[in-house]
Amino acid sequence: MKTAILSDIHANPTALQTCIEDAERKGCTRFVCLGDIVGYGYDPNACIEIVRSKNMLCIMGNHDAGLVGRLPLTWFSYVAKQGIDRQVPIVGDECKKWLDNLPYKELEGGGNGFHVAYAHGTYEFPERFDYINYVGEAFHEFPYLRRDKVQALFVGHTHVANWFSQNTEDIWNIKEGFVDIEDVSPIDLNGEGGVIVNVGSCGYPRNQPYSIYCIYDDEKKTATHRVLEFDFDDYRKKMTSAGVSIPLWLDSREKRAKERRVEWR
Repeated sequence: MKTAILSDIHANPTALQTCIEDAERKGCTRFVCLGDIVGYGYDPNACIEIVRSKNMLCIMGNHDAGLVGRLPLTWFSYVAKQGIDRQVPIVGDECKKWLDNLPYKELEGGGNGFHVAYAHGTYEFPERFDYINYVGEAFHEFPYLRRDKVQALFVGHTHVANWFSQNTEDIWNIKEGFVDIEDVSPIDLNGEGGVIVNVGSCGYPRNQPYSIYCIYDDEKKTATHRVLEFDFDDYRKKMTSAGVSIPLWLDSREKRAKERRVEWR
């Protein structure tokens, strides 16, 4: 079975729908959302509706937690806090209740002992919403994965599509890889030491200027990032129509994306 794993939608239903349609064309029959459905963007309600309509397994992100009061707004940057403040009154009570019931992480075990986990930031203390940005931060996460026999951990939060793998014979030997749009090769999840895969951002690509998500193939035991063109014009128009400030990253990321245009595959 192929599972599409998305994260950091950030109230951008156009990008979300683009990723879903691509995943279905690629044969995905199951969807997982790693959180941050809300925040920053122009239509949190539409994103919540889409996620729920697809029966996605959904994890709580820090922006979701902030919107329902599980995380103090002092935790957030000024821009992030602005987005949450703006969305609190427009997200309905029933949707807030649904967000408030989302788990911080999920662990799934296959019949062959292959365990997969999902979290927004980290596995061991998911409610803290720590980041795995660097090899050193990944190093501290791997012992918890080995303890619970987790072979693959899928996360989001950083908006950077990358992965870390560890060699159990030499725990200091951690490899890191980043998505290259010209060679998006499958990541082998069968390594003895486990793999941490960041699926990237679907709807708020401030680090990599594309909509990125990941396909997990539980038969081949691989994870493959999908890199899609981000509709900058649509995003700018809908943010303006909703009265939302255009993020500072938009112009520079659009220029980068045009320089390395994605060919749809």
